[in-house]
Amino acid sequence: MDLSLKGLIILVGDALLPVLIVAGLASLARAVVNERRMQRHRQPGVTWWQVTWRRDGGWRREDLFTPEGLACQRQASKWGLIGAILLLCAVLLAWIVGMTVDFHAPG
Repeated sequence: MDLSLKGLIILVGDALLPVLIVAGLASLARAVVNERRMQRHRQPGVTWWQVTWRRDGGWRREDLFTPEGLACQRQASKWGLIGAILLLCAVLLAWIVGMTVDFHAPG
């Protein structure tokens, strides 16, 4: 089996691209779940409106969230960043594979 560099790039891209997309979407879903958990751990008397519509987003604010809420906030941030990076890698890989494929008809 003689694979050229183009063939290898296309083969790896076709195998890796769906994995990156699924992993990225799963990471973003996990970030949303942690964000929702964070909202359940607000300090008494703090409303969703007060937390959500702040310029700082309530980031690391002990006056807004309990320690459990801050831990969920860190997890949401981590998984959101991982998901964004995975989807960016998927876009870059799709671009590389697209640049490698020869779309011209033979002849």
